[in-house]
Amino acid sequence: NIYTGNATFDAAGRAAVTLPEYFHAINTDLRYTLTAVGAPMPNLHIAKKAREGQFIIAGGVPGAEVSWQVTATRDDAHVKAKGHSDVLPKRPHARGKFLAPELHGKAKSLGIFFRPERTNAAQTK
Repeated sequence: NIYTGNATFDAAGRAAVTLPEYFHAINTDLRYTLTAVGAPMPNLHIAKKAREGQFIIAGGVPGAEVSWQVTATRDDAHVKAKGHSDVLPKRPHARGKFLAPELHGKAKSLGIFFRPERTNAAQTK
């Protein structure tokens, strides 16, 4: 799971980021990325890791902006019961076909949802 946003530093060079209410219920193994916006901020860091729906960024310039990203491993009941895969294999009827073949320079007949009987019926009207 990926969560992103921007935050503005307060007078102390800190920014609190609020995460969705469900965040801790479905995520584990958090990783943080910070990018200073407008000027270098070599002291940027996570002052407090995410807990109770919030994390704290520190080391910023007062009034400046930071872009943040939190990536996490999905860890909800569905994943625990059924596992998780980043790649889902296509069903046999869809293998070698495209969702939008024309975007790949391929014939419409190579579309997963292509049905020749629909094309023929349209041509006879």
